[in-house]
Amino acid sequence: MENLMADLYESTEELHDGFVVIRIKSGPFEGVEYTYGKIGITETDDKKYAKLILNTTVVKNPRNVILEDEFHRVAGDIVLHLLDEWLKEKEENESENRIDDITEPDDERRLLSQGDPISEE
Repeated sequence: MENLMADLYESTEELHDGFVVIRIKSGPFEGVEYTYGKIGITETDDKKYAKLILNTTVVKNPRNVILEDEFHRVAGDIVLHLLDEWLKEKEENESENRIDDITEPDDERRLLSQGDPISEE
């Protein structure tokens, strides 16, 4: 699935009204460029399901493809992929900065025993 998504779209370096432009590279919407505006999630009344709400702005539609339900499903899949990639990157960056193997606390993090003098340094 990962390679399929990478082959489906690309984030361009272009901005449209301050938002990054997404270009669909293959499939029935090939060449369509759009941005995401507001993105939200709403639950059904019974709270069993959630629905992703997307506000997209089409920047280019060179083949004048009709952009209805299927396009919105593709745009939803792409935004979920983008979020997943962002979360993976964030997790990797946090794990690089994390020290998990501490056996002895350093002097700055050591708890003082009652009566230990507090340094003024």
